[in-house]
Amino acid sequence: MAPATLPYPKTAKGTSTAKTAPKSEAGVKKSRGTGARNGIPSKPTRYNTFIKENHATVKADNPGLDGSELRGILSNMWKTHHTNPKSSNYDGPPATRKRK
Repeated sequence: MAPATLPYPKTAKGTSTAKTAPKSEAGVKKSRGTGARNGIPSKPTRYNTFIKENHATVKADNPGLDGSELRGILSNMWKTHHTNPKSSNYDGPPATRKRK
């Protein structure tokens, strides 16, 4: 029996044949799976804005807590915050969902 031929060329030991990100014509790597479309970052969500605005004050009020405990406090605050569409205290326009 003849040895089977490989569908890809052999590489030297220690080198990789892993695929890399595609390159544009200028040789710069194109980003994959970043969530931004055409280089324009997406708009932050209401939750992201809430966290950004309140993280520093919660951290100053609770200096001994680690990150997961701070996030727990912030998520509990978000549950009743007036900008949260799922909260009973919501005072903004009706929440809408984008359909694909």
